[in-house]
Amino acid sequence: MTTIIQEPQPMALAPDAAPAAPTFNPPPFAHLFVKPEEVGLPKSVLLYGAPGTWKTSIAGGIAEVERFANARILFIDIDQGSTVLVNNPVAKKAIEDGRLDILPIDKLAPNAFSVLGGLLGQVDANGNFQQGAAFGYGYDVVILDSLDVAQDVAADYFLRTTISEKTGKPDTLRAWGIIGKWTNDVAWALQNASALGIEVCHSRESAEDSGQLKIRPKLSGSSKDNLASIPDLVVYLDFEDVTNEQGEVETKLVATLGQDHIIQAKNRWGLPAKIVDFTLPKLYAHLEGTGKAAPKTVARKPRATKAKENNQ
Repeated sequence: MTTIIQEPQPMALAPDAAPAAPTFNPPPFAHLFVKPEEVGLPKSVLLYGAPGTWKTSIAGGIAEVERFANARILFIDIDQGSTVLVNNPVAKKAIEDGRLDILPIDKLAPNAFSVLGGLLGQVDANGNFQQGAAFGYGYDVVILDSLDVAQDVAADYFLRTTISEKTGKPDTLRAWGIIGKWTNDVAWALQNASALGIEVCHSRESAEDSGQLKIRPKLSGSSKDNLASIPDLVVYLDFEDVTNEQGEVETKLVATLGQDHIIQAKNRWGLPAKIVDFTLPKLYAHLEGTGKAAPKTVARKPRATKAKENNQ
């Protein structure tokens, strides 16, 4: 009798069941996430330079940037410079439409710091900074013009009101510590707010211990050395001689975004070290990848070897 051994047949497998869709419950801090469309853009910008370098006009030009076309803008004017905004048709239209609010502050008024501190923030009795009202009304952009004048107002207040418990007299050293911290805290408030922060500041030229000339924002106390580390972008504005494509030399407004041995500047995007005829629309064109890859050739004007200070 012959036995027939049959090969085992492969077992028919049921198709794999589709995996269940993963569930994601947003964490309680999800409201703090950066919006996708804001990734890669600055949260605050510091514009500084000598008087007459169009800092205020450039700051107001944020209304011309396409992504801010319908933005609500608060312009805190403590340097009485906002009148130049009417020269920009787009900014003027934003004012007329109620999208650009100008809030003037009289820096000589007795309550100047009370008003300014209420807007930007104040240091409480425990030494903690309490964010001001300017950041609580849904503005998309907050402009401070200018940071150094705001610090002057703060200095006048704290130098008068910071009294030594031992002597009963003004404690100048402690006051300057408070002034420096307040200035830095304001810069951090503009950096960390949901709104874009734009700070305008005058410049100062000073000589280092080595005799090397240095240009930095015109600030005092601890903030003069470390405030530039806070904003995402630190832009120095000055007029320089520029050689155009025809080989002719023209005087142009040039923004320096790359730090060198003289100028204090900063950018985190690999932007050109210099941008000629600088405007905020041109800056955002570079940030969004539509600007030219390289600036025009710039020949820096010779600078004096002695320290100079721009007073306004």
